Amino acid sequence: MTGTRTTRRQFLNSAAAIVTYFVLPIGFNIVTSAIPSLHGAQPWIDPGTAQMQLFGGGWLTGEEWAQLATTTLLWIGVPLALGAVRVLRAEVK
Repeated sequence: MTGTRTTRRQFLNSAAAIVTYFVLPIGFNIVTSAIPSLHGAQPWIDPGTAQMQLFGGGWLTGEEWAQLATTTLLWIGVPLALGAVRVLRAEVK
């Protein structure tokens, strides 16, 4: 039981969550850039690659909008949903 509590405390650590939120995309970018077979998945997983099209100044295609929506859902929607569940399940003190 103590192992579960320790893991839960680490998961609820705000500082670790913030660092992870910024480090994971960089790690995904490095991994997907280094492995040639992941180049096709990179725009769907890596937020930097998906958002790069916004700064190009041109119009986005339908596929680029889908890639942007997918990465936004993955990197903003999923953490938001997990945080909402965490807050709703927390004990009121």
